[in-house]
Amino acid sequence: QEFILEQAVDSAVSDWAEDVQEDQESMSADEFGMFLFELCSLWCGASVSLLAYLLFLNSVYIAITDSRGAHTIGLKEVEDVELLPSSFFDLLALQGNVGCSGDGA
Repeated sequence: QEFILEQAVDSAVSDWAEDVQEDQESMSADEFGMFLFELCSLWCGASVSLLAYLLFLNSVYIAITDSRGAHTIGLKEVEDVELLPSSFFDLLALQGNVGCSGDGA
């Protein structure tokens, strides 16, 4: 399935509305953990290997967090988060993943 950024943004906004209360502006640590689990499950599919799942989770974590040296200092601003390259998804596919698209996320 082809990755379309506009559809991904619409899906993210819809997911946000489902995952948080109406007056809530951020997620708790538990809610964020569940979000990451759902994200990995959606992108990696049911037959993914543990190594591919962990690769995806770690790559997303690195892509969205801001660090100084070996220390994570927080999340990046949304505008600063870049799409993962299609070569990343090609690597996941080689790891036995059938659910990830090679068009970036």
